[in-house]
Amino acid sequence: MMTWQESATSGGGTQEIDATRWRQLAVAMAGAFLILLDSTIVNVAVPSIQRDFGSEYSAVEWVVTAYALAYGVLLIPGGRLGDRFGHKTLFMISVAGFAIASILCGTAQSVGQLIAWQVVLGAMAGLMNPQILAVIQTAFPWQERGKAYAIYGAVSGFATAVAPLLAGLLIQWNIGDYQWRPIFLVNVPIAIVALAAAARIMRPTKGRGGSLDPLGIVMIAVTVFLIGFPLIEGQSQDWPVWIFVMLAAAVPLLIAFVVWEQRRGKSGHEPLIDIGMFRNRAFSAGVGIGFAYFAGFISLWFILSVYLQSGLQRSALTAGLILLPFALGTLFGSMFSDKAHTKLGKWVMSIGLGVVMVGLAGILGTAIWVGPTMSGWELTPWLLIAGIGSGLVIAPNVDVVMSGVGWSDAGSAAGVLNVAQRLGSALGIALAAVAFFGILKSASVDSANHEAPQLRSELIATQMLGTDADVDAAVQRFVDCYDKRSHAKNWTDEVPGCPLQATEDPVGTAFAGAIDRTVKRNFTTALMGGTGVSLGLVTVAFLLVFALPARKPEGADGSWGDNAGEWTGNAGGGEWSGGTGGGEWTGSAAESGDETTRWTTPPR
Repeated sequence: MMTWQESATSGGGTQEIDATRWRQLAVAMAGAFLILLDSTIVNVAVPSIQRDFGSEYSAVEWVVTAYALAYGVLLIPGGRLGDRFGHKTLFMISVAGFAIASILCGTAQSVGQLIAWQVVLGAMAGLMNPQILAVIQTAFPWQERGKAYAIYGAVSGFATAVAPLLAGLLIQWNIGDYQWRPIFLVNVPIAIVALAAAARIMRPTKGRGGSLDPLGIVMIAVTVFLIGFPLIEGQSQDWPVWIFVMLAAAVPLLIAFVVWEQRRGKSGHEPLIDIGMFRNRAFSAGVGIGFAYFAGFISLWFILSVYLQSGLQRSALTAGLILLPFALGTLFGSMFSDKAHTKLGKWVMSIGLGVVMVGLAGILGTAIWVGPTMSGWELTPWLLIAGIGSGLVIAPNVDVVMSGVGWSDAGSAAGVLNVAQRLGSALGIALAAVAFFGILKSASVDSANHEAPQLRSELIATQMLGTDADVDAAVQRFVDCYDKRSHAKNWTDEVPGCPLQATEDPVGTAFAGAIDRTVKRNFTTALMGGTGVSLGLVTVAFLLVFALPARKPEGADGSWGDNAGEWTGNAGGGEWSGGTGGGEWTGSAAESGDETTRWTTPPR
C-alpha cells in the first residue's frame, strides 16, 4: 500500500499526489521567511548602522541594495542549477550558506565588510528562492497550487510584518551592546532548523537535465549586474556618464543572450532559459507585473523607514510599529487571495493594485494636509489599506507566472520571476531615492526660509542677541547653513559654522525648535516626492494586468501554456515526458518499492 501518495482525478487523468507535500511546503516556507525577513529588516536598521560606522547614507544604502543586487544576479542561475542538480540539494546548500553569511554580517567590523557579506547573503537567497517555488510547482497538483501560493503570500506578509518590529525591538534592547547586529544573527537558529527539516522531509526533484550553459550563466549574470549596479549607485554618484554607459551596455548583451539561448535550443542543447516561455502572454505580463509592483512597494518601504527615523526622529521600534499595519494588511489580504483569484481570475490583481494605489494616495494626501506636524501614526490607516491590496497581488501573480510553464522549467521560471522582482526593487529604490534625497537637498533652503519668521520672533523674545540687526544676522546664518548643507555631498554632514545641535539656553532652544521644524518640513516634502514615484510604479503594474489572458484554463496540467519538456522526481523514482499534445508520468512509491503509478494526459 502506498504511504506517500494519494490519488486525485481531474481533466481525464489520474495524478498521484505526494502526501508529504504540505510538510515540504512548511520547510520551504521557513526558507522563504528567511529571505523575506532579510529583504526588509535591514531598512529599519539603516540609521543605526550609519551611526555605528559613521558612514555616509549612500554607503549604508548599499547595505540594503547589495543584498537585492546579489539576489537578482543569482536567481536565474540558481533556478537552472536546481533543475539540473536537484531542488532539495540546492535548497540545503543555500540555507547552510545563508546561516554562515548571517554570522559574518552580524560580526562585520566596517560598512565595507557588511556590504561584502550582504552580497554573499543575497547570493544564497538567490540560490534558495527558485527552489522554494519549484517545490510548490512539482509537489502540488494544479488544483492546490493556488492555495500553496496563497500560503507563500501569507508567509511573505508575516515576514514583512515581523521584520520592522523585530528590528526595532532588537535595536531597542541592544542585546550585549551589539546594537543592530542581532538582526542578522537571528537568522542562524531558523536556518539550522530549516536545514535539519529539509534533510528529513523534502523530496528530491529535478527539472531539465543537460549541460549548465556556463556562457549563458555568465551573460545573464553580467546583464543583471549592468542594470542593477548603476541603478543603485547612480543617485549617490550624481549620475555620471559611466552610469549610463553601463545601462546602455546591458542592452546588446541582453540581445546576445537571447540569441545565444535560441541557438542552443535549436542545436539540441539545454538552454539556461527557454526563451519560448516569453511567448506565453500570462508568463510575460505576470513577470512585468512583478517587476513594476516590487519597484513600487519596496521603494515606499525604504523611504518611509528613512523618513520616520531621520525626519521625525522616531526610534527604530516606533518606526517598526508604525510600519506594522502594512505588513499585517499583506498577511490578511494573502489569506483570501486564493479564493478571490479562483472566483475573479486576473481581476483580483487589478482590485488589489487599485487598493494599494488608494493607500499610497492616502499617504501622499496625509503628507500634504498634515504636513510637518505629522507624528507618523497618521499614516497607519493608509498603510493597512495598502497592505491588504498587496496581499491580493503577490500570491496570484506568482501563481499566474508559474502556471504559465511546465514542470521542467519550474526552477528557471521562478528565477526569471524573482530576478524581475529584484531588479524592480533596485529600480524603485533608485528612482525613489533620486526624488527623495534630491528634494531633501533642493528644498532645504525653502524649508529654512519658511521657519525664519518664527525663529526671528523667538530670538527677539529672548532679548539676548541685542539689536534687531543682530537677530536678523543670526536668522540669516541659520538659512545660510541650510543652503550650505543642501550643496554638501551628504545632507547629514555637519558643515563649518553650522552645528546640527543647538546650545541649552533660550537662544539655543529657539534654534533647536527651528532646526526641528525645518527638518520635519524638509523630510515631509521629500516624502511627497518619493511616494509619488512609488504610486506611479504601482500604476504601471495595474495597467499591465489588462495584458493577462482573461482566466486560467482548468485542466489536468493547470498550465497557461504548453507543458513541453521533462520532469524527473524522486519520491522513490519517476519521470515526466510529454509535449504539447500529451504526455505521461511514471514512477514508483517511495516506501512500497513495488508499486508503479501512471498519469497520462490526453492529447489536445
